[in-house]
Amino acid sequence: MRQAATEVLARIDEDSVEVETGTVRVVDSVLVKRQVAVDAMLSALRDADRDLRHAAAIALGCLADKRVADDLSGHLMDPDEWVRKAAAEGLNALGVELADASLKARQLVVLERWEDAASLGEAAIAPLSEASARRSSPIRLAAVQALARIGSPAAQEALAARLMDDAPHVRRAAAEALAGSGWKPQSPELAGRFAVENRDWEAASEGGVHVLPILLEIIKNKDGNPDTWQGAETALAGMYDANAVSLLIELATDPDLSAAIVQALENILIRQGSLVSEADLHAIMNLPALTQHQFELDEKSSSFQVVGFEPVETMRLAALAEGELQRRKSFITAAG
Repeated sequence: MRQAATEVLARIDEDSVEVETGTVRVVDSVLVKRQVAVDAMLSALRDADRDLRHAAAIALGCLADKRVADDLSGHLMDPDEWVRKAAAEGLNALGVELADASLKARQLVVLERWEDAASLGEAAIAPLSEASARRSSPIRLAAVQALARIGSPAAQEALAARLMDDAPHVRRAAAEALAGSGWKPQSPELAGRFAVENRDWEAASEGGVHVLPILLEIIKNKDGNPDTWQGAETALAGMYDANAVSLLIELATDPDLSAAIVQALENILIRQGSLVSEADLHAIMNLPALTQHQFELDEKSSSFQVVGFEPVETMRLAALAEGELQRRKSFITAAG
């Protein structure tokens, strides 16, 4: 596309020369022809077709005409990333220094000049926040690191959103930045995620159902340091959130999780038994025989492999569930 755009401009310049009676004369129509071409490219820049907008942004960037700077800067927020990139590169090629700090920050973020963007402070938070939610995890990580350099309350808010990121290394970077800034989570979900990423397993267990998915991911993947997934097992076993009961029952037969889940269910029945539904109490009493995988590190593959099974004791759990049902019956009888 860049080659095609350059060829269009070259043809405009070539057509601006006429030969008359053996002499070469530059015709004034060159200005008219060039303006017609520019107008056409500006129109294409507003087209719904992203490929057309992309080609137009590239072509305009090839012009040595700073009058198109406003049009290009308007596309630093284009919905298509390639159009944004062409606009940012075009402005750079024109040598235009954007006076608006927010637009300048957007240009720097699009060009992936992270440190320069962070140096603009608050003006860079919006484009960096948007970049931190992009599809590419390296881009998200770089944006998180840039937000960490700013460190303001608004930057902390953007970083907190990345505690929910799909990529572990992005979550970890966000948590480290927040921990270093003295940030305090404002919701149970963020508090739990923050605790998990900082490997504060006791605090993580208090996150309850909010942290259950990330704890399960860590336990099931068993990547890296065994202290991490064993810590996640400890947090799962220490959970006491009645809202997690139905999901815990559903997962109880998974031999990677059984022992920790039985412990968590016992904790919940002891501390919040009155909040557990009757259906879930019956489901707990009817759990099948459970087993727990035993793992050892395989030196060749550097991964943990199953080397055996161990039965999981569920009699105490069933007794607690039955006891809660009996308590409710006794209460109803006494009330009647």
